[in-house]
Amino acid sequence: MISNACIPLLLATLMLGATAGAREQRIVCPAEIPMSSIRLIDTPEPWKAHVAASIPLSSAGATAGPPERKAVLMGDSTWKKGATAWTTTYDLAGAGFPEGKWMECRYGEYDQISYSVRLDERTSSCKVEIVQGIKAGQKNITILCQRIP
Repeated sequence: MISNACIPLLLATLMLGATAGAREQRIVCPAEIPMSSIRLIDTPEPWKAHVAASIPLSSAGATAGPPERKAVLMGDSTWKKGATAWTTTYDLAGAGFPEGKWMECRYGEYDQISYSVRLDERTSSCKVEIVQGIKAGQKNITILCQRIP
């Protein structure tokens, strides 16, 4: 028989055992798309194109498939109007991702451009933390994913 004093220790051991097998993966979005990467082509006559600034990172989120599929997932978010920091957690467990699990880093005021990376198939969840930066439009984003070994 287990004594009442041992129950918290037993529960802590079970919880550590459950999380010890999970592996964390940190994903780092580039802070901006540099000016040198931006090319404007097919500019209509008589206009002349000029890139005046880099494009800052604005958001990030999980998708079900590559970027051209536009299969943006809804996560469980703490965002509220006027917030300067919030988190969104994405449940990626299960087999509902025939084209893979992806993380998308979005740039521009309205997320006009994205960089995407395919996640390991064993990824079970990702947490995206967004904090308003000091500069206008700037966001500091931390992405931490869990995967099952």
